[in-house]
Amino acid sequence: MKFGMRKPSLTKSFKARTTGKIKRSVKKSVIPMYGKKGTGIYKNPKKAIYNKVYNKTSFSAVPSLFDLPSPKGGFDTSTIKNISDFPKIPKRYVRVLSDKESRLAVILIFVFFISFFIPVIAILFIGAIIAFIARLVTRTQITVLDKKTGEKSTISKIQFSILEEEYKEQKVKYSKIPLSSQLDLYNSYIKQALESSQIIETTVNPETYFYRYKLLLDRLDKLISIAEDPRLLSAKSDFTQVKQKLISNKDKISNKFIERVKLKTKIGMATLKTERGKENRLNKLKDELLSYSAYLNQHQLEYITNWTINNI
Repeated sequence: MKFGMRKPSLTKSFKARTTGKIKRSVKKSVIPMYGKKGTGIYKNPKKAIYNKVYNKTSFSAVPSLFDLPSPKGGFDTSTIKNISDFPKIPKRYVRVLSDKESRLAVILIFVFFISFFIPVIAILFIGAIIAFIARLVTRTQITVLDKKTGEKSTISKIQFSILEEEYKEQKVKYSKIPLSSQLDLYNSYIKQALESSQIIETTVNPETYFYRYKLLLDRLDKLISIAEDPRLLSAKSDFTQVKQKLISNKDKISNKFIERVKLKTKIGMATLKTERGKENRLNKLKDELLSYSAYLNQHQLEYITNWTINNI
């Protein structure tokens, strides 16, 4: 059971408001009692009781980080400032003993206690200690622990020295940046990213669509940058994957947008009485879409160019 402060995670917060939000809404529409307060105790009593106790025995260091602000307000960072605006920069990679060296250390400790009773063993112990220290000093490969993932890996001393230099640079860089300002920026960027992703899926205005697409990419870049702050326990790869997915699905997203615009124009043209009026409406739309040719592929450009009042 967790006691005390919970570890903040930007990526989990982001997922809860994107894919997680969609999944919950789908379940809520299919399962009548899904998401209703008090139903958890009947569905899974053990989990419900655990969650109740967990919420009572632990607290969030940045509780406002996990709730999107209203349009009129932002996140309250006063609690963060009260805790520490300049917390110590955590070290991600630390030197540790390898599994083999750990076993040798245990054996040496055992021999140390035996040497109190057998003097000859004491001499052997001193020799073993010298050999063990010499091994640690002369080894070319060292074992490091990644405190973020909990995994051990073997790297060269040169690679470790590079990691040490990066840590020193992080200390210089982030020790001057208040943690509250980082979270305020995250608040702003995550809100704009979520708004942009929703608008991209619904808008039929070309100017709005392409502006929001560019804004979403820009905000994801900034979120990746903020996630590099070692004080925030977040893996930047998750935001990178979101960006890569957005870029890889660009054509698919644009195709849906083009079809929405086409449908809206078709409905609007149906209200016009003259052929000239319909043709003017269509040409205006084509010119507007083609002005963003840098964001469209060749197939999409040809598709839009071939629109006529008869085939739209």
